[in-house]
Amino acid sequence: MPNWSEIEAVVFDVDGTLYSQKTLRLLMLKELSLFYIQHPQRIKELLILSEFRKNRERLSLQECNDIITLQYQNVANKFDSTEDQVKEIIDEWIHQRPLKFLNRCKFSECNLFIETLKNRDVAIGVLSDYDAANKLESLEIKADAIVSAEEKDVNVLKPQTKGMEKIISLLGSSIHRTLYIGNRVEMDGECAKRIGMQYLNKSNSDSKNSFSCYSKLIQSIEKNGN
Repeated sequence: MPNWSEIEAVVFDVDGTLYSQKTLRLLMLKELSLFYIQHPQRIKELLILSEFRKNRERLSLQECNDIITLQYQNVANKFDSTEDQVKEIIDEWIHQRPLKFLNRCKFSECNLFIETLKNRDVAIGVLSDYDAANKLESLEIKADAIVSAEEKDVNVLKPQTKGMEKIISLLGSSIHRTLYIGNRVEMDGECAKRIGMQYLNKSNSDSKNSFSCYSKLIQSIEKNGN
């Protein structure tokens, strides 16, 4: 665990870090199934959704520098669709429909942990591969700064560090006194490592650099944070 007395800012990933992706995917699977049973003529959209996620993962691993364009362009080319058609599908099923479920999927005591940090005058940042403003509103979480990979002056996915550099600048914090909390060591953890900042991984187990629930972090602050 970090020395909380030295932390002046905490940056959060969103998906899988503030809420359970597993729970959300189960809820969305039901919604997708019901919708496409009723609209079988649109079944191609399921393939587009699947390919979009795979394409984004490839772009992240390849460390591409134009994800704003390529995340849609590559999928559109594969399915002989237009980029606007792909964007419409992604906006509906990835950006809009899941919002109503997010609060049900939120990790226990996540909000309390953030409030605990704010009470210690720790700045709160959010760095996400997707636009996070609507998600944070659904989760009832307020941040001092929000940065998305899809912003024009970022335009890269983690583990590249442009997004992290931007949010640290917005928060006005020093790298060594900023903590990043994510849920993928190979992406979030690697991003933190490259920029030289502290990192904690949300996982199913507790270890030196991992935690299973936010109550553990609250206890850590209460024990060692003065």
